[in-house]
Amino acid sequence: MRGRGLAEQRVTSRQSTSNEDPVRGERLVAFYTDPDIAPAELGERLAATSLPRLWLPKREDRRFIESIPSLGTGKVDLRGVRMLAAERSA
Repeated sequence: MRGRGLAEQRVTSRQSTSNEDPVRGERLVAFYTDPDIAPAELGERLAATSLPRLWLPKREDRRFIESIPSLGTGKVDLRGVRMLAAERSA
């Protein structure tokens, strides 16, 4: 987002959770709401951060959704996000 004015920056939501994985125990799943970002571009942006590679979801586990599930209070519905991840991996 460097080089863009604050007004030009798109506000996006992102949330991650994990699913059971028969080989590794669990795998990260990341949801994002910006339709203009491809999973590969999201991976490049994540790789440019200081996060350890172990904490980065694989390309097939980066998923676009229209909106992040939320509670009536406006907080992220963590149970809803986990259920969404389970549904999408089944």
